Amino acid sequence: MENKYTFFEHKYPTISIEHAVERCESFSDFEKSFSEELLNEDIQISKCIEKMLINHKIGAATASHAAGLATGYVGLLQNGKKTNPSRETLIKICIACHASIDETQELLKVAGCQPLYVRRKRDVVIWFGIKKGFDIAKIDDELYARGLKTLVKK
Repeated sequence: MENKYTFFEHKYPTISIEHAVERCESFSDFEKSFSEELLNEDIQISKCIEKMLINHKIGAATASHAAGLATGYVGLLQNGKKTNPSRETLIKICIACHASIDETQELLKVAGCQPLYVRRKRDVVIWFGIKKGFDIAKIDDELYARGLKTLVKK
């Protein structure tokens, strides 16, 4: 099976960790075995964004512009100087960087956000757009045509 994790290798699958949480008597017991699997969201978000920019050969300023964000915003996230971006912002950055669905889903999870869910109409339109390589404007056209909230305010 192909590894869906682009940014961070995981020693244990999520289901194994879920079972361990149920079996452990205390969080300390759990932490002894699985501390390397726990994420520090602010640090991990910056690492994910940096890897995404490198993997897709796009500069932070270009990504910020393509995502409709302030010029230095992605660079601030990349350097860890800005933290706690919204789900919408992360989705726009992923689209601007031409990230894959797997990269998008992983970044959203690392950031503590809900991943895209194919049973939510708006999410599936975004998912479809990412899979087809659409830019934000094209995805927004598809969202708008269906009466759904766009990524960029109109």
